Amino acid sequence: ILVILRGDGGKMLGLTLKKNTAIKNNLFCLDELELETGDWIDIGAPFQTENRKAFPVTIKSLVFNKEK
Repeated sequence: ILVILRGDGGKMLGLTLKKNTAIKNNLFCLDELELETGDWIDIGAPFQTENRKAFPVTIKSLVFNKEK
């Protein structure tokens, strides 16, 4: 399950979902991402900071027949 949040709160949402639902694995809550309709994301390999795990994210906007 992939959840993308515009604001901050991915860690708190992930912990809450794991505590209050049957979801225990395969849950990604990514926060502070600005996506628009048609955007694609690539999620890189995780890296560890001092006190948390982070994932690099690349946002790709595909443009087809866009009117000027």
